[in-house]
Amino acid sequence: MKRDIGPRKVAPRAPAALLLAAVLLVAGCLGAPAPPDEGSDPPGGSPPPGGPPPSTPGPSQPTRPGPSSPSSPPVDPNEAPLLPPVARAVVAVIDTGVNPYHLEFRSDAPDSRRHPSEYIAGYPADAEALPLTLDGGSYDGALAADAEVWERVERGKLYWIPGTKIVGLISIAPEDDSLSQDDVIPGLDENGHGTMTASRAVGNTVGACPACHLVVIGGIGAASGAWAAAQPWIDVQSNSWVSIGATDSATRAAYAKAAASGQLVFAAAGNGLAGILGGVGEPTWIRTPAGAPGVIAVGGHDNGKLTPWSGSVPHVVADACGSPSAGHRSVDRVANEASGTSGATPFVAGAAARAILEARSILGDPRVAHAGALASGSPTAAGPLGDGQLTVDELVRALFRTADPAPRATPRDGAACDGSIGSHMTLPAGAGLVPSDLVRYYFQGYGAVNDDTIGKLLAVVAGDAKEPERADADAFYALDGFARDL
Repeated sequence: MKRDIGPRKVAPRAPAALLLAAVLLVAGCLGAPAPPDEGSDPPGGSPPPGGPPPSTPGPSQPTRPGPSSPSSPPVDPNEAPLLPPVARAVVAVIDTGVNPYHLEFRSDAPDSRRHPSEYIAGYPADAEALPLTLDGGSYDGALAADAEVWERVERGKLYWIPGTKIVGLISIAPEDDSLSQDDVIPGLDENGHGTMTASRAVGNTVGACPACHLVVIGGIGAASGAWAAAQPWIDVQSNSWVSIGATDSATRAAYAKAAASGQLVFAAAGNGLAGILGGVGEPTWIRTPAGAPGVIAVGGHDNGKLTPWSGSVPHVVADACGSPSAGHRSVDRVANEASGTSGATPFVAGAAARAILEARSILGDPRVAHAGALASGSPTAAGPLGDGQLTVDELVRALFRTADPAPRATPRDGAACDGSIGSHMTLPAGAGLVPSDLVRYYFQGYGAVNDDTIGKLLAVVAGDAKEPERADADAFYALDGFARDL
């Protein structure tokens, strides 16, 4: 079974790479190919429009080192100081690997050099550290310096990277071995798609949850979803790919199980029946993993305009054209190149993880793995934490109901595509001007997730704001859920 995730700066250096470029079409990036991002751009790269996102409260907030203060060289993780427990949240991105040298994934937090099993309950104690050169000056220089380290990396084995927020890196072979993802080095992103999605989720300046920890699972398909579902210490997983053809029963079962396990599972709604050529959105009910029961399907909008090519029906949408993301062959390049529902999905996943982190901070909950609740602690005065817990259902409901029912352009969105790429056209009317609720749900679900709605979500979780009433949308999605369960 072949998989689609979207073409992105592929360097065709082998037949497998050419095949990958041909099949990565549906759920991924839509923009014209970006110029190679070899080497290092000017310090800090290109900042996202409007500046970085609001910082997340909490002692685990990572910082992005400036070029004049490079990260410390690798040290023995056992020499790192002991720290008091802090709230944490873990996001897993299932994709083509990651560029771990990029500043978007850097962390100066002292615990970033401790073995994750010491502060994440349930994390495998046998995971090995990859002591990478994080002050190599350029991507190519750092990669050359670490050649011996990467030679020891094995597929199917879990690693972590000191000095970064990457607490997990594992490469799992896809069911179709022809989709090698160009990962001559397991886990290292040779395609660019994985680095883009990971940065949209947790990047220090472009991500929705810069204070979250990251797990990167290289390899798309049921095996990767099943591995993630078996890790109770993972809170959220993001999938920016869809199956080609009919519903894949094995993948559908794996992702339904993951959602039923208590993880929040997000999946791209897809980029049209014609893939890179756009066309009309395919029904998400018959696509995997977005159509699996319990999985949250994420569609797109373009600076507030409708994207009829985005898979329907989504639960929520986010900007899907020209959003800022990290470059995969640079240590600091950031450009407005994240496109398609591939770019929208990890941003929404990061927003959910940020709400989990907020709840754990309020409740004084340092754990990650939970049985039946995303956060637990002493009851608060109001809101969903009034009983001392945040459940999956409570968080999903708050995420949906705080979404903007009239998507609009925000400073982070970058320039609009306006249908300039293939047949990925947008409708000229703003999404909020669509007259029929039924049509509106078909294109945009409950609405858009953006920086403003993340703030509203956090306020609802904290009990500082009342959860909006969305009775009509709730009724529509009750029927939608019934269709997905068939």
